[in-house]
Amino acid sequence: MVIDRCNQAVRLDTQGQAIEQQSCDAAAILRDVCQGVPDAKRVAVTAPPQMMVQSDPVLMRVMFANLIENAR
Repeated sequence: MVIDRCNQAVRLDTQGQAIEQQSCDAAAILRDVCQGVPDAKRVAVTAPPQMMVQSDPVLMRVMFANLIENAR
């Protein structure tokens, strides 16, 4: 997981990966990221059923994963 995020960061820095903004459900992405966290029971997600935002869902997933990893 950490290695995947580091690889993603390197691709963003070196390849100038385009940011693809689209309508995505931030709450669903956060819940999905939390499912893959060891000791997921330590993470409580309080969010509306749907929280639509304009963002790049791949980068949002990386951001949430980094925040959760750093908080543990």
